[in-house]
Amino acid sequence: MKQVPRALAQTWITLLKNNEASDEVKLRAASMLPKVMGMSEEKKAIETLISVARSSNSSEDVRMKSLIILSEALGKPEEIAIYMKRNNIK
Repeated sequence: MKQVPRALAQTWITLLKNNEASDEVKLRAASMLPKVMGMSEEKKAIETLISVARSSNSSEDVRMKSLIILSEALGKPEEIAIYMKRNNIK
């Protein structure tokens, strides 16, 4: 897969974290994050997805999309937990 420019990856991460962004914007940003996997921004993208999935400020759609992307990127919940521990993500 062709890597995306770092600035674009950082923009997607920022949009997903932005509490003022609409659900549509957050869903689109989340759907782009798989393109960040394997880049230096991967850990930040995973942290953001985890944060959004846990956040009560996120809509159910955005939380579910984040969980789906995490599962596709890392696998089962146990594998996500291993990734979090290995990368010191709380």
